[in-house]
Amino acid sequence: MMRSDWGPEAAYLCFDVGPLGRAHEHQDKLNINLYKGSEELIFDDGGGQYDRSPHYFHARSGAGHNTLLVDGLAQFRREPKTAEAPVEAGWISNERFDYAAADYRDGFGPEEAKFAVHRREVLFAKPDFFCVADTVNSRDGRAHDYELLFQLDTLKLKPVDELPGAVISDFGRNYDILIVPLYPEGLEVSRVSGQKEPRLAGWYAGRNDRNLHPATTLSMTARRRKEFRFATLLFPLKSGGAKPQVTRLEDGRCRVVFNGRSVTFDPGQLRNGVSAR
Repeated sequence: MMRSDWGPEAAYLCFDVGPLGRAHEHQDKLNINLYKGSEELIFDDGGGQYDRSPHYFHARSGAGHNTLLVDGLAQFRREPKTAEAPVEAGWISNERFDYAAADYRDGFGPEEAKFAVHRREVLFAKPDFFCVADTVNSRDGRAHDYELLFQLDTLKLKPVDELPGAVISDFGRNYDILIVPLYPEGLEVSRVSGQKEPRLAGWYAGRNDRNLHPATTLSMTARRRKEFRFATLLFPLKSGGAKPQVTRLEDGRCRVVFNGRSVTFDPGQLRNGVSAR
């Protein structure tokens, strides 16, 4: 769990590095969901109602979470269901940043084929933004399509001209989410809402007082690669508020100017944290 503070407008991110679970099983290792205050900006809908509908099974699948697909196939594992000891996630937490990382080494698709290894790192540059780095490496020596997913409960997303590949939500609430790919070169950025074929995508399954309805699945795809590293910045923004300035420096680091602060970090070495002024 990463959070800016314990106040009512805190930024909060949950990063799932644990086992499959027993009885309430979701194919969601490395999933994240993100809040600002009481508003969920990147969602995990909880799996929907306990029925036998296609939407229920989709919501429990890797394709219904904020994870990664390999050749269009979502992660699939049967074990472990529980953990016998705390899971080591490289946790670092101090006044300037939080950091955690974990791997997914199990299969993709119903045949549980081990095409690739997915490593996810999350850096929280307190209190303003997150960087999620996803490194994927082929296990079979072949090139694959790697598709990174983000689930947003809105039908309104807008491009941001000054940030190539970036999009910003329009929830019509207090806060929005700005999603910025740091390496947009060669990425196919797309979005779908209410899609039924060739596979379900862009749905909020709903549970309890929430009903099934179209949402948006944002995808970023790197095609025919043996290895690839995504680095994505996530900014919870006051609706209509000022956007950050994001600069890739010549030495490989990234500088973000936002909310009156300048923060510098290395996307290739997230565990080293941030420097700020």
